[in-house]
Amino acid sequence: MSLCWHEGVNKIYDRLFSTTDLEGRLKIICDGVVSVFGADFCRIWMIKQGDRCGDNCPHATSNDPRHLCRYRDRCLHLVASSGRYTHLDGFHGRVPYDCYKIGRIASGKEATFLTNEVTSDPRVHNHQWAARLGLVAFAGYQLRDNNGRVNGVLAFFADHRITAEQHAIVENLANSTAQVIQVSLHQEELEEKVRQRTAELLVTNSELRREIARKKQVQQALVASEHRFRSLVRDLPNIAVQGFDRSKTVVFWNRASEKLFGFRPEESLGRKIDSLILFDSRRPLFRKDLEAWIRQERTMPSGETVLRDKKGFPVPVYASYVALTNSQGEKEFYSIHIDLTEIKKAREASRKSELRYRELFDHMKSGVAVLRAVEEGQDFVFLDFNRAAEQIEGISREQILGRRMSRMFPETVSSGLLEIVRQVWKDGEPRYHPVVVSRNDTILSWRENSVYKLPSGEVVVLYDDLTREKRMESEKEAMARKLRRSRKMEAIGLMAGGVAHDLNNILSGIVSYPELLLRQIPENSSLQRPLEVINESGLRAAAIVADLLTVARGAASRKEPASLNSLITRYLQSAEHSQCMKANPGVVFATRLRPEIPPIRCSPVHIRKILMNLAYNGAEAIDGPGRVEIATDTGRLDQSSQTRNPLPAGEYAILTVRDTGPGMSAQDVERIFEPFYTTKTGGRSGTGLGLTIVWNAVQDHGGHIDVATGPDGTQFTIYFPVTDELPEKPRSTVDLDLLTGNGETILIVDDEPTQREIACHMLEHLGYRPVAVACGEEAVAHIRNHRVDLVLLDMIMEPGLSGRETYERIIEIRKDQRAIIATGFATSSEVEKVFEAGAAMLVKKPYTLEQLGQAIREELGRAD
Repeated sequence: MSLCWHEGVNKIYDRLFSTTDLEGRLKIICDGVVSVFGADFCRIWMIKQGDRCGDNCPHATSNDPRHLCRYRDRCLHLVASSGRYTHLDGFHGRVPYDCYKIGRIASGKEATFLTNEVTSDPRVHNHQWAARLGLVAFAGYQLRDNNGRVNGVLAFFADHRITAEQHAIVENLANSTAQVIQVSLHQEELEEKVRQRTAELLVTNSELRREIARKKQVQQALVASEHRFRSLVRDLPNIAVQGFDRSKTVVFWNRASEKLFGFRPEESLGRKIDSLILFDSRRPLFRKDLEAWIRQERTMPSGETVLRDKKGFPVPVYASYVALTNSQGEKEFYSIHIDLTEIKKAREASRKSELRYRELFDHMKSGVAVLRAVEEGQDFVFLDFNRAAEQIEGISREQILGRRMSRMFPETVSSGLLEIVRQVWKDGEPRYHPVVVSRNDTILSWRENSVYKLPSGEVVVLYDDLTREKRMESEKEAMARKLRRSRKMEAIGLMAGGVAHDLNNILSGIVSYPELLLRQIPENSSLQRPLEVINESGLRAAAIVADLLTVARGAASRKEPASLNSLITRYLQSAEHSQCMKANPGVVFATRLRPEIPPIRCSPVHIRKILMNLAYNGAEAIDGPGRVEIATDTGRLDQSSQTRNPLPAGEYAILTVRDTGPGMSAQDVERIFEPFYTTKTGGRSGTGLGLTIVWNAVQDHGGHIDVATGPDGTQFTIYFPVTDELPEKPRSTVDLDLLTGNGETILIVDDEPTQREIACHMLEHLGYRPVAVACGEEAVAHIRNHRVDLVLLDMIMEPGLSGRETYERIIEIRKDQRAIIATGFATSSEVEKVFEAGAAMLVKKPYTLEQLGQAIREELGRAD
């Protein structure tokens, strides 16, 4: 674009010498500014010394004292206009010196005037007119000749912004315009004198008809006039003029040429113009162009070029060419050169300064945005944007320059950063302002902004992107919380596991003996109801122990493929759910189950505990009428989900339980999964273990649970890994009479005497022949010497062999030995190893006759 502007200016200079008329040249400059720089309109005023305004001056009768023509002999006259307005009369046809923008530019109060905000700049007096025409920018330049005298003003309006480079180019053009006016004024003076002499010659010619002698006098006058012209051109400052004839021989060399090129007149006259000031490499093309111009085949091109001085050093100039006819009627050719050395130096210094600034600006590690206020500081537009800012925001500098801050980054409004920028712009005080954007407790971005105001009025925002560091800190803190929770749960789990093991052995007698006694006494016995109560109490106690085992993560549980929808349906038909509905009559339970959901590998008992606890929790959170919805769905987690969800990528079955209660506080959400922590008040039931059971069960299933809460309710969302295995058909209840044996031998291995005694009584009642031993070593010895049909094996026995080690030794003796694991507490890893070795069934202590009988019947009936 810069090259196009310079080429356009060169064409303006080319056209300047197509006419000798000053107003014609100034019209060419106005036309050029409009066409090259896209100005809406451009005008040139000249100060005409001694010209007094008449009554027709629109300012002469103004009541505003500022507009009285106090300097009528220095009034600015509009002499050239182009673009939207081409007329030279009207209100601005004459402008008082020192009034309005034009007069103030002429007086030097604002010798160079530039604004890109004409609709809001207080120096522009008619904002409504500018807005109506859609004008954006205005520039004005004082036209000062080489003697320091002001001879006019060049100004233009544009409907677009004027860049710094455009401003510099037009300012150079204005300087050249001042020189053109200066030369033209000198030339007009000379031409006026020539016209006067010509008029005299006309009179003289009429007299010469009568008196031939007077012809000599007229000739002498013409020679004198030409001499004066040459004298004036010779003394022109800073404009080097060389005259040469058709053979390119120098015939005129003014003082400015001597100063510019170092050749004295006596050194240059009589020599070829191209041999004096052209480098050897450029002479052939120059000679070709010059000869074609002399032959009047084409114009001599004007523009910036580089010539050489006497010492061979380069001299940057602006060159133009003029052809004149002398008093003898012969053609004389003139080259006019304006020295551009200082301008080039200034340009180079400006370029180097800009490069240094740009290097520093673009290599900063912090993002930097330079802003300019618009709409009186209500918003700001981007003037510059460094590379670090491009990388931080993911946007290029070209996409953002000139755009509004509030539109490009709407979050600066909501975060308060835009208001901080306004305050800094108003009072100039630097401010620091961090901006954090987060969603679902995940930091999306973290910017730390320092805002400053430059002396020029622009606002600079210096900022760093700390998103990664802050996100890592947040994740580290979350991991620390999870670790603390895991350690707390592990400690409680170890305690719960030990307690559960001992309680289950104690409960075996409370659960099993009443069941045996009930089968031996008459139905109308007075002992029947007490025994039933004892049995029911034992079963309830066993259920509590089962909850403790769930808290003790890693407790043994048999996992199998199952349909999540089927497990939900079975729970909703259970006695537990009926009891929940009775306890909360105002709560409606609803389901939204996605059909054909993939199966999950799970412990159905634990999934039922999850459903029961979440349903109870949701119902009891509602005070009065409300709704609890249980829903299922499927979803795929990708790598991007791991910032919030630690599960590996893959497909998951999703269980959602949502209530319409009042929600929970952030403190409650943080602690709801801790054992014995409860938010239930006002007589609501609850031990504080319910959600702990849910959390542990989800972890044991390789899943994840999220909690979302608000004034409209709370939602628990659980992710379970899906499996390709097909669910097994539900087992039907079998009549106890069909579970009796045929005298098969069953070896009981348990370190608890009471448990061995209970197991023997139950097996005898079921029709089996029990044999009991107290440790693993005795079991191995017995198997070595006797055959048994089945081993009923306890997993935890101290001291001596564990249940796993006992079974591994047994199958070394008898590879096909069938076994059932009976345990009050054992880790899943230990149980899985026994299953891998060949055992297939697991019964939890305390077990009932039905559970024991069905497990033995299935194991004995299992095909090898």
